[in-house]
Amino acid sequence: GNASWESGYVGVGLSDSAIMAHYDGQLIRDTTDGCCFYNSMGSLNKGVPCTMRSDIQFEKDDEKNKEFENIFLDEGSKFTVDSDGTVYPTLAPHLCLGIAHLPCLYLVACNSPNRA
Repeated sequence: GNASWESGYVGVGLSDSAIMAHYDGQLIRDTTDGCCFYNSMGSLNKGVPCTMRSDIQFEKDDEKNKEFENIFLDEGSKFTVDSDGTVYPTLAPHLCLGIAHLPCLYLVACNSPNRA
């Protein structure tokens, strides 16, 4: 394909394996490598796992790539952090971060008992 990136699932674990992140009002980025918090493939649905992903690299620079990157970023990478600490995709306030089996972070309904 024309676009590539690296990603890894985000889970809950011991403090010595924690990441340090910065929230700029839209994006949550790892402060060590700049990876961006992201819901997999930009899908705004319950049960979608959350990942950290690198910036998108394109083989060639053209308008279609910029359009893809904007959609990719808008739908999958923009999050809101409410004053109560709730984190949710900006375009899907009915979802929030939650914990499921294999303690990974997933998107869940904002009223779910699995809410993180």
